[in-house]
Amino acid sequence: LRAIRKRGRCTDPSVVRAADTLGRMLLPSMTIAREKMAHVARFTLQLALEYGWTASTGSGFIAWALHRAGERDAGPWVRPYVESAEAIAVESGDPVAIHSLRMLSTAFGLHWYAPYPRFIARMAQLAEGGRREGNWEYVAHCIHLHDQALLYRGAPLPTVLDALQTSRQEIQQFGLPRIDNALAKFHQATEVLAGLTADPVRLDGRILNEEEYHQSIVD
Repeated sequence: LRAIRKRGRCTDPSVVRAADTLGRMLLPSMTIAREKMAHVARFTLQLALEYGWTASTGSGFIAWALHRAGERDAGPWVRPYVESAEAIAVESGDPVAIHSLRMLSTAFGLHWYAPYPRFIARMAQLAEGGRREGNWEYVAHCIHLHDQALLYRGAPLPTVLDALQTSRQEIQQFGLPRIDNALAKFHQATEVLAGLTADPVRLDGRILNEEEYHQSIVD
């Protein structure tokens, strides 16, 4: 961390583009190929060590923290990584990068040391900030995680259902079917828990069919 900050900011356009591309690989890697996160971390941080940091360098810290977060007693050292990721983005002055890294550092760091209500409130704030910046993909991730946390915390089911309906409509307007599909399973699960489906132990209803959903994941 100290070596990268000491190296200074990189202004080489090719390196900046490479770091940005690696940063965009973080979330897809997490959802479909978690073993690739180590590669995202390595190459992002290697670029920063050799050429200097960019607005996207923080994604390398996040990827490294995620890669190692499954290790025993990971919590105490995850926090400095995610806080450094956000600090570098802030120093870059790029508003979209700042919002993106703040969302990532909150999503993957805050839950280690803060209760659910604080996490939920922070995600709502970040969603609003992303709307102002037009950072639609990360707004979608914010409201996805916000609603997921509402359900996990045990908020009243009508409240969760209203939030899910509103959020999915917004995500659909953004044209982000992958994120909408990820949120759909929580939407259907909430309807099951609320007794709005025929079978209380299957993820079947008006939103999705359990077998078809499983097959879509495999495909």
